[in-house]
Amino acid sequence: MQPTQQFPYQGVKRVSKDRKKIILNEIEYWKENRLLPKEYCDFLIALYTEGSGIQSKRHNWKKSAFFLDIMLILLMLPLSFLVIYFTQFSLVMQIFIIFIFLLFLYIHIIYLRKNNSIYFHLALIIFLLVFFILSVHLVNILTGNDFYIQGIVLANCILWAVLGFSKKYHYLTASGIIGVLLLILFFVL
Repeated sequence: MQPTQQFPYQGVKRVSKDRKKIILNEIEYWKENRLLPKEYCDFLIALYTEGSGIQSKRHNWKKSAFFLDIMLILLMLPLSFLVIYFTQFSLVMQIFIIFIFLLFLYIHIIYLRKNNSIYFHLALIIFLLVFFILSVHLVNILTGNDFYIQGIVLANCILWAVLGFSKKYHYLTASGIIGVLLLILFFVL
């Protein structure tokens, strides 16, 4: 095996394919573990692949798994509606299934926040909406009183506003304030 070969016209040594593969794997490792900024790693990859880049099966698998994960997060809201309003499950079974959904979403909130992913906000919004659906459904089943249902809606909106204000998530603050205003408007009319 020949580690390098000489270009006849330039006097530059060419890196062997095995060595190049090792270097590219190392650069990809640096990129995934944020040991170097992404832009530097992309530049080095482009340099070593002569502009063609690399197509890693592992990287494509990670993208596919991440896409599937985001789709599951998005499905939690319609599945919650389905479980609560369109099935004949007992109340205990409904609560258990929705609790599993909330646990799934909470784990994703922690994971996505730790990785500084923008999808953290999506998981947080879906979590709060599923919690809202569950709390309104439980109050409706247990009391059936409109006053208590409106109270739990108000409590959820206040929770959103407080959480949004404390964490500087303006979309939550705005949603909570708009919810409270709509509820007040509902009482007045």
